[in-house]
Amino acid sequence: MDQKLVYSILEFLENGAKSGENIEVASQCLADAYQLDLKNAEQRAQLSVQPHSLQEVFEAGLASLTAGSKAEQPAAPKSSSTNEAYDAAFSKFLSSLKKTKFFDGVVEGKYIC
Repeated sequence: MDQKLVYSILEFLENGAKSGENIEVASQCLADAYQLDLKNAEQRAQLSVQPHSLQEVFEAGLASLTAGSKAEQPAAPKSSSTNEAYDAAFSKFLSSLKKTKFFDGVVEGKYIC
């Protein structure tokens, strides 16, 4: 996952952190998994999309996607190297989640409503 995207998500989470501890935990997990720090001025200069919000970037992306011709060829499937990179990043994210001990006592693979 692109660090600029993750950084924007972290900014979004920080700005919407009014809903409590769950957002803070998610923000910490993402920051740890991608080695990002919103207080780091160098990362802010390099990765922040401010003054645009994540919502604005998302809406512009959707508008760009829908502006294209419907007759365009579908995107090529992701290459295996892209899938491997995604799997590695996801594994890193899961590892950092496990370190928070937020899910201690939960049986892996079990979903309980």
